[in-house]
Amino acid sequence: MATYGYIRTSRLRPGKKLVNGDAGLSPEIQTKAIREYCEKNGLKLSAVFEDRNESAKAGDVRPAWDEMFEKVESGDAVIAFKMTRVGRGTIETLQRLDALNKRGVDVVTLDGKYDTTSSIGKVISGVLCLFAEYENEQRREWIIKAHGEIAERGSWPGGHLPFGYRYSNDHFVEVDSDAAALVRYIFERKAEKVPRTTIAAELNERGQETPRGKGTWGHTTIGTILRNRAYIGERELNGEIFKADIPAIIERKVWEKCNR
Repeated sequence: MATYGYIRTSRLRPGKKLVNGDAGLSPEIQTKAIREYCEKNGLKLSAVFEDRNESAKAGDVRPAWDEMFEKVESGDAVIAFKMTRVGRGTIETLQRLDALNKRGVDVVTLDGKYDTTSSIGKVISGVLCLFAEYENEQRREWIIKAHGEIAERGSWPGGHLPFGYRYSNDHFVEVDSDAAALVRYIFERKAEKVPRTTIAAELNERGQETPRGKGTWGHTTIGTILRNRAYIGERELNGEIFKADIPAIIERKVWEKCNR
């Protein structure tokens, strides 16, 4: 059984107030608390996954969380500092936690709000996730209905555009030729069975700007791009696949080959 820590840090923008009293909480404080918990409970901490986000919006991309989720197995445990570190919205947070539970992974948040290592904790977490599932179903039905209306207007259904696209002057989605060329390069290299770490190293060596406009390329960023269905003109919402009114950049057979 492996034990993993998960932390998320938010940079506090000028003029913004703390959110739930913990925005901007340092990774050192979170990691120290997780290590102390593990030592106290006789657990060997295998690794700590950290997501660094500047925003505090629900639905943010969490590459480190995704990497951890791919790694954990039944019988493992995940320790997080607070529930607010797992997700910004209640529904999003519970969905993330429930996904771990369904894999047979125990989850503990050090604020005492979530703990599946005890019988009562499992019961409470089960009830919370049932409410989250109901709320998610209501939201899914609304999204499906709204999606058709938005698509008829030829608009991208909200949210930040994927790397490789931009909004035109009349607010339609169009291909950003320079970024799209980079996306095609990533898919081409992956289709040649080049590892994600190698692709990232190549882009860094070439001095290519990342989707965030700063920092360096990593294998998680490459993986996020490779999994994005927008590049074949589709969008995934709550597990449902929709045809999106967005220009395809990658051929479907190439996308499927890279995601086998």
